[in-house]
Amino acid sequence: MTATTAPAAVKARDRLAESKLNTLFFATAAFMIVVMMRPQDIVPVLGLIRPGVLTTGFLFYAVLRYGYDNIPHKNDPLVRCFLWFLGSLVFGLIVVVNHNSWFWTVFAVVSYICAYVIALPILLTSDKYRNRIFAIFLLSFGVGAIFSLTHGGRGPGDWQGDENDMAGALGLGFCIALSYWLAPGRRPFKWLAWAVAGVCALGIVVAGSRGGMLGFIAGGLGIAYFSGKLFRSLLIATVLAVVAIPFLPEETKSDFMSINNKDDTTRQERIYSWQKGWEMFLRSPLLGVGPNNYPWRIGEMQNLNPEFGQPDYWRPLAGRVAHSSYVTVLAETGLTGTIPYALIIVIMLARCRRAIYHDKNITDWQRFAAFAAGSGWLAYGTSAIFISQTYAPPIFMMAGLAISLGYVAPSKPTRKGARPSAARSVRSEHGADEGGDMPKVAGRTKLR
Repeated sequence: MTATTAPAAVKARDRLAESKLNTLFFATAAFMIVVMMRPQDIVPVLGLIRPGVLTTGFLFYAVLRYGYDNIPHKNDPLVRCFLWFLGSLVFGLIVVVNHNSWFWTVFAVVSYICAYVIALPILLTSDKYRNRIFAIFLLSFGVGAIFSLTHGGRGPGDWQGDENDMAGALGLGFCIALSYWLAPGRRPFKWLAWAVAGVCALGIVVAGSRGGMLGFIAGGLGIAYFSGKLFRSLLIATVLAVVAIPFLPEETKSDFMSINNKDDTTRQERIYSWQKGWEMFLRSPLLGVGPNNYPWRIGEMQNLNPEFGQPDYWRPLAGRVAHSSYVTVLAETGLTGTIPYALIIVIMLARCRRAIYHDKNITDWQRFAAFAAGSGWLAYGTSAIFISQTYAPPIFMMAGLAISLGYVAPSKPTRKGARPSAARSVRSEHGADEGGDMPKVAGRTKLR
């Protein structure tokens, strides 16, 4: 190649890279809107064109076109854990009784990994796309909250279905919106974030979900902790709670206080469902009963009890879920799926904490990402104790935000002769060493 043709080749390569990134953004944005805002459920006629299938196909094409070698975080521990988790779901085919549920569950998990675990961290390192992605988060949760307020606390559908599901989603939206004040941006967007946080909080109250309220409280504690100003935040939260409690509807307060009522039928049925999930795990501790196959196996577990069918025994629960994401993952994926699922949560929260409290070179948008992911998962993860949304988008979303932090480590001098840290390697691939978006982080990387 001659000297005169080299610049042209470089420009062509740059244009191709920009084209791939543009395609990845539009595919991811379309997918996020369909999955999070659910326009096909709000306006049912849109369902005729199958927007979920169309946007997922577009997303798969965009990720494949972007190329495996161009993914800077492909060796991230969180990515590896998700691939491990996906592998456990695939092997679950051996034990499933409902192959249709297995297929669509695996299909959904693959699409969430592509959108949130692969594409989202790439887009968040670009100044061009970062605020647009944040805007999609805000608008999606804002629209969902307004829908909930006008439909008795219910959500539009899918993982935002009944009041309990929607309250969990709104707790996540509240934390993301409230975290936005840490993100660099124009003031109107910050006011929008406060408005979204407000309608999300109102939506949780209207939903009247005890699990959602517990998630809301956990999210508030998470906001206080990950803000880096724990005591001041707790003081403000306590004052706001004392002021707000008298204005809560009596029905909401009575529902929440009934959480300790041992005679409550909802509580009794959930505990019974959890017991059956544990029995499923004990019968198949390695692979479980297969993805989304708990509803097809609980009837079988009930039939094993000689008292089944007696007047004072539990009614048939065939077709019903476990009412807990954690019981679900244990019963449906066994140890092969539960271990990576737990590791994802631990690594994600540890990385967010390290970013807030130890990384001296963190940027404003990374601080927002750590704040949102940490507090958001504490909110949704607490609600997930009472809802079966193991394979829903939130854990993929929050992990994507955590991955975008890179390998965050305490800022300590690197030992003489030590190998370059993973943090520097990741940031070099993003162009940080040549003046890219992501800052350098000194010190060795340790992910515990």
